[in-house]
Amino acid sequence: MFTTNKIALARITFAEEFKKAREEKKISLVKAAKQLNINKKYLEAIEGGNFKDLPEGIYGKKFLGEYAIFLKLDPEITNEVYEKIIRPDKREKKEDLFSKKVVRNWQFIAAPKIIKNILITGITLICLAYLGYSVGKIVSGPELKLIFPGENFITNGNEIAVVGITESESEIVINGESALSDKQGNFSKKINLKEGINTITVTAKKKFSKEHTIERQILVK
Repeated sequence: MFTTNKIALARITFAEEFKKAREEKKISLVKAAKQLNINKKYLEAIEGGNFKDLPEGIYGKKFLGEYAIFLKLDPEITNEVYEKIIRPDKREKKEDLFSKKVVRNWQFIAAPKIIKNILITGITLICLAYLGYSVGKIVSGPELKLIFPGENFITNGNEIAVVGITESESEIVINGESALSDKQGNFSKKINLKEGINTITVTAKKKFSKEHTIERQILVK
């Protein structure tokens, strides 16, 4: 199962690409902010992975896109990661705050016997569900999420970074080559592309489990 920590690490990996690109071009944050006419604190937030500090709505996405173009990064990747990681994460935090408020204002009124029966039934169902889940987990393939590239991706480049998340201790193979992952299951591997249609095949497998495979079609103009 994908945890908040895994999503956070994916955001940090994405943010580090901005900082690395800027440092390779030997451009200071001050100079970049001045040329883009964007407050320096927002560029620092992008490079530090603190996307919650960006303006809400279209402006935060706009700053990411302009900074990507300035550093000659692919703006399509920026949009992809924004839609799949950054914006859902912001929305999730807002929903959590609302849920906590509802819980604080809720008043529970129930008879002791009813509560006892509910607890017994609930515990029984949880035990049965966990038993079934454990057995299924052993033989089923590990969870696998491909963050980038998206479906039917089009690019002009001859190389692409395949980024995704899977369960820890999973063996990852991308187009027949092994890919390394961190302790949380985050992985990234650069793949060479040829002109025309390229197929990216990503497979994740744990010991004694089935394989979980995802394919992407990439068109190189």
